[in-house]
Amino acid sequence: APDEPGTVIGPFEDADYDKDALISASGLALITVGCNLVDSISAIGARTLATLTREEIEVMGYSQGFSQRTVSITLRESDAERAVGAIRREFREPGVRVGVPQRVSATSIVGGEQLQSALVGRFLNALSNANIQVLGMVAVPTENSISVFVDHNRLKQVVIAASAAMTNVTSKP
Repeated sequence: APDEPGTVIGPFEDADYDKDALISASGLALITVGCNLVDSISAIGARTLATLTREEIEVMGYSQGFSQRTVSITLRESDAERAVGAIRREFREPGVRVGVPQRVSATSIVGGEQLQSALVGRFLNALSNANIQVLGMVAVPTENSISVFVDHNRLKQVVIAASAAMTNVTSKP
């Protein structure tokens, strides 16, 4: 609702979120690194992040799945091919799989004082009800935020679902 009070659309540098905010970004890529090595998944993650740091590639999101022994990295789409090449050079040993970059978009809800668990639940429910597959998720409690990564073609639907979830939660006393 771009014409509603409190709605601001555009690039931000130093936004101060004293109320709930909805942020979205496109032009991102998701890369998955999986392993079936003896190395711990933490070591694989550390090596992956160190490699991207050496290449001066900014990581926008990182998650680690211990049950499937994978790490997922979200970065700018323009850095994806270079990142994949660097990661593959880092992991020359067999047993490490570097996935093909997948184009994604991100949507984040940032809570003012505190991100309400009801808001997170409504947000994820809304995505499920709209048949939107979450490809990755990052929660940052110290910043009161949750970000989801979805197929780049679904960004508008995610923003609508997030906005509805925020309206339903914040409109209650």
